[in-house]
Amino acid sequence: MPNSDLELVVAGTADAVLMVESEAKELSEETMLGAVMFGHREMQKVIDAIIRLAEKAAKDPRDIPTASYEDEAAAVSGRAQKI
Repeated sequence: MPNSDLELVVAGTADAVLMVESEAKELSEETMLGAVMFGHREMQKVIDAIIRLAEKAAKDPRDIPTASYEDEAAAVSGRAQKI
């Protein structure tokens, strides 16, 4: 944004800001902190939407049968020992 005094990226969780990247043109600490806090407040909407989607899309875990290769392993081991 060529005419902007602030370019800001904020990343975090529902509880805290974890990362801030910015490029600013001599802004006060108060303005910068306000921008970070605004970013954190606004990301709550996205976090809430992600949680709602996860709850809606969640499925019960299912059992996946695992194959046993003991017979094959024994056969290969037996042949390898003969060599």
